[in-house]
Amino acid sequence: MIEEQRAGALQALVMVVPTLLGDQGEALTEFIAELLSPVWLLLLSIVLLLTIQFLSSDTGSFVPPSPPAN
Repeated sequence: MIEEQRAGALQALVMVVPTLLGDQGEALTEFIAELLSPVWLLLLSIVLLLTIQFLSSDTGSFVPPSPPAN
């Protein structure tokens, strides 16, 4: 049921975007379909996990580490 809702939202997006953009809509819908392919979703999840890991490490922190307590 959830998959049907996701597919319905994607189909609605694919139908609405070309009418808003005119002739250039075909390139945009192909781009969206390509981004939502399983390979790109896998790569996106890996990149997001690596980004989260980097930002939660000491080297990726914007705040300097606090000095050790005595």
